[in-house]
Amino acid sequence: MEDWTSAKSVGQQTTRLRDGLSELVQILVMGLDERLSPYDIDAVEYTILSTCLSAGQITLRDMRAFVPIGGGHMSRAVTRLEDMDLVERVRRRVDRRVVYLKVTEAGRALIPQLKKSAHEYYARLTKGIDQEEMSGCMAVMEKMIAE
Repeated sequence: MEDWTSAKSVGQQTTRLRDGLSELVQILVMGLDERLSPYDIDAVEYTILSTCLSAGQITLRDMRAFVPIGGGHMSRAVTRLEDMDLVERVRRRVDRRVVYLKVTEAGRALIPQLKKSAHEYYARLTKGIDQEEMSGCMAVMEKMIAE
């Protein structure tokens, strides 16, 4: 039996965990993209839109804390949502450098449908996983994030 406390084993396990988590994230995003495709929205755009709705108005800078993607990708996604008339950029007269995002009426009308599709997808993913298993998984991830 392998000694799990050795540096080599810990390093191997860390690599397996990192790779597994990366693969899981890719699968989750691809699946959500597929579920949202009838609305011509992807997972990143959905996250931006729902975060904007929850916040009321949010700066692009603060949005980056909720959606961990690069600035260029964020800008393209926001521009696409703006072109679809789902969000608008609002500048303050006092400091025009600060840009807020705000959900439009069209965005507000679309979000319930998007949320329904996302919730159905997540329910399908977690089918067969009981509350104890989910809580344990969440506890492990919270510990890893804290470190």
